[in-house]
Amino acid sequence: MAIKSRFSRISALAICMLAVSETQGNSHLDTRILAIISANGESASDLGLGNQSDDTAISASIRPSLLWHATDEMSFFSKGRLFYSTASLLQDSDEGGSSSDGFASLDELWGRYSFSPGQEGYSFKFGRQRIKETDSLWWDKDIDALRLSYNSTLLNGFFAAAQQLSAHRTDDSDFDERDEDILRVVGELEYEWHYAQRISIRTMWQKDYSDHIKAGNSLASIGTDTEDLDGIWLGFRLNGSISDEPGRWGYFLDIGYLTGERQQISSTQQNQVLEVHDQSIDGWAVDIGGWREWDHYLKPKLGFHIAQTSSGDGFVQTGLQSNRAYLTDFNSRFYRYGELYRAELSNIRIYSLFSGIDWRRSHDFSVVLHHFTRLDNQAPVYSGGISADPESTGSTLGSELDLIYGWNITEHMQKHWQRAEKSQVRARLAGFLPGNAYSARADNFAYRITLDLLMAF
Repeated sequence: MAIKSRFSRISALAICMLAVSETQGNSHLDTRILAIISANGESASDLGLGNQSDDTAISASIRPSLLWHATDEMSFFSKGRLFYSTASLLQDSDEGGSSSDGFASLDELWGRYSFSPGQEGYSFKFGRQRIKETDSLWWDKDIDALRLSYNSTLLNGFFAAAQQLSAHRTDDSDFDERDEDILRVVGELEYEWHYAQRISIRTMWQKDYSDHIKAGNSLASIGTDTEDLDGIWLGFRLNGSISDEPGRWGYFLDIGYLTGERQQISSTQQNQVLEVHDQSIDGWAVDIGGWREWDHYLKPKLGFHIAQTSSGDGFVQTGLQSNRAYLTDFNSRFYRYGELYRAELSNIRIYSLFSGIDWRRSHDFSVVLHHFTRLDNQAPVYSGGISADPESTGSTLGSELDLIYGWNITEHMQKHWQRAEKSQVRARLAGFLPGNAYSARADNFAYRITLDLLMAF
């Protein structure tokens, strides 16, 4: 708790320092509102093995944001959200990931000081902010942080200390007590070494300083914090595209490594902690792929990627990831490892094929096929979309087909509303066939359908 207090005092001090700074330059205010209306239908996430049932919902979300350029050097930003749904709805992982039927939230509230006014140079940002990288494999989350960044034409990077200090949603579902006492130090550096060719490195150090669990404690006294992990993640990425008549080739390679210590518990049927297990962990993950795009007015694209981790529970992702990206490089963003299954990289192998077309940057359509296999039947796998646990026999988790369609309606909106910005109609359809890792009693098919209308002003 002392670290949390120091973190808060540092943030408050930074705010005060900026507040008393000399005001200069031109002050102006930018406002934006994003409205999203969605229709959702999904089968039971427990594959019929529990008490869940198929569900449908209509939801609406309004997200106002305000950016105040106080001076040439200082700016302040706030972003809120009002969400309502006719049923409890699973949020996308970059929007919080939990299920809810309504809430109000403060997603971002930060201040930034630019040491070199303009787009390049050093800047310091403090407060609740989105820490994000392009493919969202490492981080894509709103979190309380202090961040020093550097941006230039060829070299970009940042270094940050981050911790989830409190809930920022009225339903408290964005605040997991397991994250409350976790301090993260995060950094990345990306360099464009040749035109459209990038190399980057990433790292995260994590320290869980919550009270140590002791044998004899009741589970009720420790809540959901039944595991502590102290570790270091290291990452390396190569990605780029190469022009080649008549089209382009593209490639990407992500390598991640985790080493650290994990503390877990075993309990009795009376919910008493029986034993505390300390375990050294080491694990790795790789995601490699490539694609080909042809020079045609439809911009047809065909590609693949293979993701695999070490066997067992030695590797997990950082906990800041969303795994949502523009995989086909079109306007529509979707889950890299299945719109329905939403796999996380741990004890898993994933084969994926993807294809798509993009007509005049107005209409895009993508097809993605995934096949999921677990590597160690005795170790867990993590899915954000399926709540049923695999059994300890088969290794095939299942296969999934995703269809994603996007229609960019920005020009149509601007004809009627001059302030209209990027707006889109989007459809995401996913079908999942469970494999032999799940019970023979499980449903033989699961689906999720999402229709979105996004309007920005």
